[in-house]
Amino acid sequence: MTRPEPARAFQPADGGALTLDVEGMSCAACAARIEKVLGQTPGIAQAVVNLPLERADVRFSGPVDAEAALSAVRRAGYDAHVRPAGA
Repeated sequence: MTRPEPARAFQPADGGALTLDVEGMSCAACAARIEKVLGQTPGIAQAVVNLPLERADVRFSGPVDAEAALSAVRRAGYDAHVRPAGA
């Protein structure tokens, strides 16, 4: 029996960060796919997707590029919107 991987904490950013509300995820594989696609996107340093909260915390290696993150999620087959600050 394999042990589940411990949850990864979202690290503070040197660049910038934003939170996306993600629609359409139904399982852990969905969340993993979105993390993978975001992680392969130039300018994104880290992405942590939370399935129950339907959100993705994205940290950038430089300036925030919301459109790049949104496009990556859409390429993975899901919809996303930038969560307003403080929400």
